[in-house]
Amino acid sequence: MKVIKRLFLILFIFLVLIVGALLAVPFIFKDELVDVVKEQINQNINATADFAEVDISLFHSFPHLTLKLSDFSLIGKDRFEGIPFLGAKEAGVTVNIRSLFGNQPLSIRSVNLDQPNVNVLVLADGAANYDITIPTEEVTADTTAASALEIALQSYEITDGTVTYDDRASDIYLAITGLNHSGEGNFTMTEYDLDTETTIASMSVKQGGVSYLKNAELALDAIFHINAEESLYVLKDNQLRVNELLLNAEGQIQLLEEDILLDLAFNSPGSDFRSLWSLIPNAYTKDYEDVAIDGTFNLEGLVKGTYNETTYPAFRIRTQIKDGNVKYPDLPLGIKNIQASLDVNSPSSDLDQMVIDAEKIALTIGKDPFTAQFNVKTPISDPDVKANIDGIIDLGQWAQAFPMEGIQEMTGRITANVDIQ
Repeated sequence: MKVIKRLFLILFIFLVLIVGALLAVPFIFKDELVDVVKEQINQNINATADFAEVDISLFHSFPHLTLKLSDFSLIGKDRFEGIPFLGAKEAGVTVNIRSLFGNQPLSIRSVNLDQPNVNVLVLADGAANYDITIPTEEVTADTTAASALEIALQSYEITDGTVTYDDRASDIYLAITGLNHSGEGNFTMTEYDLDTETTIASMSVKQGGVSYLKNAELALDAIFHINAEESLYVLKDNQLRVNELLLNAEGQIQLLEEDILLDLAFNSPGSDFRSLWSLIPNAYTKDYEDVAIDGTFNLEGLVKGTYNETTYPAFRIRTQIKDGNVKYPDLPLGIKNIQASLDVNSPSSDLDQMVIDAEKIALTIGKDPFTAQFNVKTPISDPDVKANIDGIIDLGQWAQAFPMEGIQEMTGRITANVDIQ
């Protein structure tokens, strides 16, 4: 009996020593880890990386080491001096603890960003603040394998992110809030499946002063089969939701040195006009579920070919709307008899071969009908346009049928009977 008690006592002491060692190791090597991480990051980028606090733990992902940086930031240099590029309330990485010792790369297994803020700025001359990598020949001569990074990711996660993309060269502005994204896959393999989930609380897109999306909600569940050696990405199971519109896609993308090879097809699996209407800026109101909308809709398209600085892939987009009607509960008028048939077909890399055919566009607001149709060929070299417009547009009635955020009053009446041959 005494032997058993002594064995239990020895076992208990042994466990206490192990737990104590696990608690002590992070603090023993804390300063070394902080120095290594700062050195690794700043040595490989043309920007200033910094963080306020460091939390190191072996328990979170034992036997690997978890390093969390609070108030992490990447600030630009040179022309982007003082302009934030990336920040996060907390940036966490899990590393293989054995890679901290000996002559071997620092091995990163997972990355987590909590409340990241990405601010991309492209100047009018094309210079971008995200171009922070240092060319290989400029890296200091004393950089050895011990100061290299080995990406052995198994998973990554972004929580409550914010993204701003301000491209002044192309006049594109994109704003995202409430970004949540996660991915899992064996990144050490040359071929693997990457399983991703993404949600966005609000996304707005503008180009040339035109708003294409305004505060849209997005969700994407997608699995990509990745061939790392060939830079080939194949879409497997996937579904994208933008507000109430569902989209499916299939095909593949291959990234070459100068070219992007595209072979994609997409469609909307539903036939409810309500889902399409939700994409129109200002149309997707807080009480959208109370808006009376009926009608049918379908969408399909494809993109195939090479994309680079001088070449565009072939593409085709076809959509049709039948018998659409919309009535907002707090507005006196509705929009009735919405009809549309549109086919945009660019069969080759020569955009001059593109044909835009709007066989029919029609709607009625109040008692005022409006119809149009047009066909455009050779749009680059010598636009061949055939069009017919017939109807009445009363701006005052538009304001009584469609939500106009920020507009106090609209007046004016346009009567059109135009035939272009």
